[in-house]
Amino acid sequence: MSEFFLKAFNTIMAFIHWGILKLVPRSHPILGEVANPIVFGSQQGIYWLAQKMFKLMKDERGIGLAGPQCGVPLRIFVMYIERNRYVCINPEILDTYGPKEVDREGCLSFPGEEYMVPRYPKIEVRYQTTTGKFMTEVMEGIKARCFQHELDHLNGITFHKRSTYNY
Repeated sequence: MSEFFLKAFNTIMAFIHWGILKLVPRSHPILGEVANPIVFGSQQGIYWLAQKMFKLMKDERGIGLAGPQCGVPLRIFVMYIERNRYVCINPEILDTYGPKEVDREGCLSFPGEEYMVPRYPKIEVRYQTTTGKFMTEVMEGIKARCFQHELDHLNGITFHKRSTYNY
């Protein structure tokens, strides 16, 4: 199948499963709520959700996007870090390493705002893929920071609540 037809097929399937995803307004209550765990039954629907989330994240020029940010109250986020795509479902942090480091962060839900936020520089995490397979890995640097930021969204915590000061 040509690349054009594959993209068209993926777009149609994603729309059938999830419609149009958009960022919710900054005042939307979903941003302050704990997201629901994903129970695997129809992995196909979760796959198409992840594809829609990647598209929205790319369109908004982000490196991470959590379900609640686009109105989906499920424990899923996507990241695009160092040319790698990650779909993290029911994610959790298993261990942290080193003292927290403060660095500047932005957020697609709060365009134009940046805050200095303390995060662990290295973490061990576990999450599920779109097929339900469990993955465990150690992340550091921007990947660890992004994972923690997106996990906060799933727990109803915005970066304002973690910030040390506005940049």
